[in-house]
Amino acid sequence: MYGLNKGYVHNMLLCHFTHMSFFTYLIDTGIIFLLCQNLGMMMGNLFIAKTVLLSLFCGSALMYLHHSAYRLNKAYHGNDAIMRGLIFSIIWSNPQQSLMLFPIPISIPAWFIGGALVLMDILTMNSPAFGGLGASWLMLNYFP
Repeated sequence: MYGLNKGYVHNMLLCHFTHMSFFTYLIDTGIIFLLCQNLGMMMGNLFIAKTVLLSLFCGSALMYLHHSAYRLNKAYHGNDAIMRGLIFSIIWSNPQQSLMLFPIPISIPAWFIGGALVLMDILTMNSPAFGGLGASWLMLNYFP
């Protein structure tokens, strides 16, 4: 609702580009690039395109519903929806896989990373991220 009240209608469709600073945009774009390389080898490029679009629409819809239901004045942007969709596509396709995070040089199970992300999203009420999470689940189970 914040974006719609301010006239930012394009945020509903281009939520990846609505970052607060260039540095966060650069980091998110780099992470998405690396995730897309891995997912492209695993599932194909069409799967990535469908997941990104579905994450974008589901994340924007949940953000819109959340803001209209609670009348929040906080300018929260839905840039996490696409990244959560891609991350959870990898995690749900093989939850027993061990992943190595960049600054931490130890192997961490994928299900633990997924649980930590969901917990952080619940604590911060990050509604667009749940759109990405739901989109990845739908893509893996219903729209292959």
